[in-house]
Amino acid sequence: DITHPYIAYVSKKYQLYCYGQGGGFLQNVNKIILYFENQNKKLDIEQSRILIVNCVEELLRRINKDEKIHPYLNHYPFIYEGTDISIAFYNKIEERVEQKYIAFIFIKNGKLNYCSYNHETKKFIDIHKEPYTEALEKVKASGQLQLSNS
Repeated sequence: DITHPYIAYVSKKYQLYCYGQGGGFLQNVNKIILYFENQNKKLDIEQSRILIVNCVEELLRRINKDEKIHPYLNHYPFIYEGTDISIAFYNKIEERVEQKYIAFIFIKNGKLNYCSYNHETKKFIDIHKEPYTEALEKVKASGQLQLSNS
């Protein structure tokens, strides 16, 4: 009831395609995993930070607002540490963006990880890491946090 409308929302708002999802649901909901990709966005660190923070915060808002899921959450309120969201960026199908742009960004274990892609070695390059809390404060300070009303 939460992830499908959320995926539809971020798909429309940010042109993200969800290519995988899962989570930690053995006894309670303790982790939600979502993998997205986008074609044609060429973002720097600041722009990709704004995108992923908005995606994470929108998911958290929806989870914490929905009282039906509260009894099933491992912790309430559900926080960013319970999310594992990644966004990969392509020029076109299966062609990563140029190395000067963010090719992959993900949140894991409370940190945002930003990677570019080296087309010669065919490997990701870690270019920046930061605690999610710092990224959230930067996005809030920039006035770029935009959550839906639904």
